Order: sequence, then C-alpha cells, then structure tokens
Amino acid sequence: MILIFRRPERHGDPVARVRQAGLLGAASNTTRAVEITLSPNTIQQNSANGTVVGTARIIGPYTGTPVWSLTEPLGIFQINSSTGVVTVLDNTNLTVAAHPTVPITVSVAGVVPAVPNLITVIKVTA
Repeated sequence: MILIFRRPERHGDPVARVRQAGLLGAASNTTRAVEITLSPNTIQQNSANGTVVGTARIIGPYTGTPVWSLTEPLGIFQINSSTGVVTVLDNTNLTVAAHPTVPITVSVAGVVPAVPNLITVIKVTA
C-alpha cells in the first residue's frame, strides 16, 4: 500500500478546513441490517395441528431463494422450508399451563448476505 500525503496549500486546503471544522466525517453506512421477523408469534392453546402461527420473513435487502428451518425443543411447531409459514406440528403440549411460551430459533439459508438466526418465543394464550 502506498500512501501519499499532501501538504495543505498556502491558503489552506478546503477539505482540511472542513475536516478541522468537524463538518466532514467518515462516510455513513446506508446499508440496512438484514434480519428475520416472525409475525404474528402467538397461538391459542389447544389449536389444531396444522394451525398457522405466523410467517417468517427477511427484512432488508437480499438475493437468493430462502430455505427456512426451525429448531424448538418440544416438537410443537414446524416451518415450511419454502414459504416460512410456521404451523402447529403436535398440539399435545400446547397449553398455557404446560408451556406459556415456547422458545424457537428460525434460520434461513440460500440468501446473500447471510442472515442472523431469529431467537424468540411463541406465546401460548388461553
């Protein structure tokens, strides 16, 4: 890397004067963050298997075809890998008394830039 330093002109370098005045800083980052959302994220207790909880979506600019996956420790919910729709897989333990909230992790592959996992809970209502 070669660095070239220029001495301000006799009458003052205009860029240097602007920097000294604090009016010129680093270029701003206008790139929006890319993230996953799930909306809505509540379900009524004892909902039938196949009931839609919500849909996972990518917020922000991306390219590619999303491939969705869901991890949750109780086996109550599943996600459609193509659409991002989250549904009830097994409603056996879908009660407020047993699990008022169910922790889930939603992941997406197949897109650029890489998108961080969504770690959230699905709220079970009476």
